[in-house]
Amino acid sequence: MCKPNSFWASVVVVGLVVWTPLAVAEHDNWELYMEAVKDAIETGDYVRATEYLDTALVEAEELGPEDGRLGKTLEVLAAVYIRLDRDNDAESLYRRLITIQENTFGPDHNHVAVALDLYAAFLRADGRSEEAEPMEVRSRAIRAN
Repeated sequence: MCKPNSFWASVVVVGLVVWTPLAVAEHDNWELYMEAVKDAIETGDYVRATEYLDTALVEAEELGPEDGRLGKTLEVLAAVYIRLDRDNDAESLYRRLITIQENTFGPDHNHVAVALDLYAAFLRADGRSEEAEPMEVRSRAIRAN
């Protein structure tokens, strides 16, 4: 898969920045793991980042999808998998993310549009533009409402 490094690095960084406002006032375990993820990514240690993300994912799953941390963890983990050339794993996470967002927030929610955009970008980077296009169309329709 041809992946421009700067694009996927940006996805990881944006994912880490966007989740910050989701945090609660006190430091919980999820926040601590995600801080460790951020540090590992900044040093280029994506394998270590996945270890922290796996643990953060367990924490986020306990909080439930409505909390927002589950979706954010899946986004960041998928981006890290791409950096590690684990494209099948990343694709599976994007599909899971879309399903979770649809089931939790409804098919026309902005969280669904974000998930569709991320998956479409992944597909385009993989040379699968025909598969990406319907997701992009659906995302634009959601955002237009």
